[in-house]
Amino acid sequence: MPESPGPPPAADQHEDAADLEEDIDDVSFCDYKPVKLAYGRPHPDATVESATMAAVMPPDIWYTPALLSLEGPADVIGSGKLSGLQLESVVYAAQRHETYLPDGVSRGGFFLGDGAGVGKGRQLAAMILENTLRGRNKHIWISVGADLALDARRDLDDIGAGPRRRRLVGPPRTRGAYIPSYPLQKAPYGNLRFGHGVMFLTYSTLVAKRPGGARGRATSRLEQLIAWAGGAAFDGCLLLDECHRAKNFYSGAGNGPSSQSGRAVVELQARLPNARVVYCSATGASEPRNLGYMTRLGLWGQGTPFPSGFEQLLGTVDGHGVGAMEMMAMHLKQSGAFLCRTLSFAGCGFELPMCDDVTPGALAVYDRAAALWQRLRREVAASLDERGRLLRLPNPAGPGLPDLIRRTESAQRVWRYFWGAHQRFFRDLCIASKVPAAIAIARAALDAGQACVIGLQSTGEAGTLAALAEAQSETLPDTFSAPHHTLRRVVKKCLPLP
Repeated sequence: MPESPGPPPAADQHEDAADLEEDIDDVSFCDYKPVKLAYGRPHPDATVESATMAAVMPPDIWYTPALLSLEGPADVIGSGKLSGLQLESVVYAAQRHETYLPDGVSRGGFFLGDGAGVGKGRQLAAMILENTLRGRNKHIWISVGADLALDARRDLDDIGAGPRRRRLVGPPRTRGAYIPSYPLQKAPYGNLRFGHGVMFLTYSTLVAKRPGGARGRATSRLEQLIAWAGGAAFDGCLLLDECHRAKNFYSGAGNGPSSQSGRAVVELQARLPNARVVYCSATGASEPRNLGYMTRLGLWGQGTPFPSGFEQLLGTVDGHGVGAMEMMAMHLKQSGAFLCRTLSFAGCGFELPMCDDVTPGALAVYDRAAALWQRLRREVAASLDERGRLLRLPNPAGPGLPDLIRRTESAQRVWRYFWGAHQRFFRDLCIASKVPAAIAIARAALDAGQACVIGLQSTGEAGTLAALAEAQSETLPDTFSAPHHTLRRVVKKCLPLP
């Protein structure tokens, strides 16, 4: 059997590295500016588009946005609240939504694939405002976390769709519009009493169900949402933010949460055929099989090259690598159904400073926290065992399988919550241990005359506001502790009083 070749000589390694660098440079980006939009201010930072995408032109613009009619304080274009680049996606989405797929039943959808920092949330909010000005007063915004409901509200406020501090007079073009928003997960099951506005929910909420329920009352969030929207007549925005959460619709992943979300997203689109669907994700189309839930792009079905459905498309392009996905993206851009811009990193450097000066105090806190969670785990296990023992006592109805099932499901729910809280707690604790080093780096940057921007993986704002709401009249400390709040909620939920 021939031996495998050994590593190349050092000189060859250097040549290979140089060739690799040239190949990386060849994967170039082009400066991006809207080419068919004649109005709007420049984006505040440089943006780029891959050279492959830049090789095709988007269609001509024939749609005139209602946003152009806004004047005075309500003007989002002249004031720069929306840059020309952000306005471009609003116009192309609205233009796309004026068309129907070849089946003549479903309205065409739009895919916003911008990278981080371009302002996808503000663009989605502007799409809602545009349609509200057109008289469409109900909209649905789905995302991955409850915290993002606050971000969505801020995006609406930033473009002038927030609550009014004083009563404005004048025609609608000078007043704009106030667009209320509602978190679906906080509403009871049944008929929703909310009027016009934006219904915000997460993908987890979309698949949530309530066992039983009174006759005539919705027992799933999906049915509740469709009833509120008005069914097939609904023609507002259906915004699927971070839509990659539904990517496993055709993955064969069984009944996991992601595939449940995918099925729910597909059903929602089918039952709201007139909805103005927007898919929004920077990573929503990494592989062909991840496109299965994007039924409104017109890539398969009646009147397309793949009339049999998504499986026919997948069988054709799967296995052809990045090239097939690039060709598909180019086709979508050329048809006005896709935009993908990202911030330019030209002139940027990258450094990963090691936080190796963790104080002995921080290490001691971590050790005590680990011991506390070990004890808490033992207490939760003992509590579940005690509850199970009580449920096993003889009862007039006699022993039965449903009691065992309920015990098992209850324990699973408790442990899921426990370990989720465990991860949040130690994530926050690790972040806290890095704060002194982050402050030192920030101060050094400020002393050098630089601007300092700090990104947080998670702000915990929703949990903070929930704690403030629970406290009501209680006196809270000046500094709120997210790990402390997490521990309190674990004790309340996993160790309930008799």
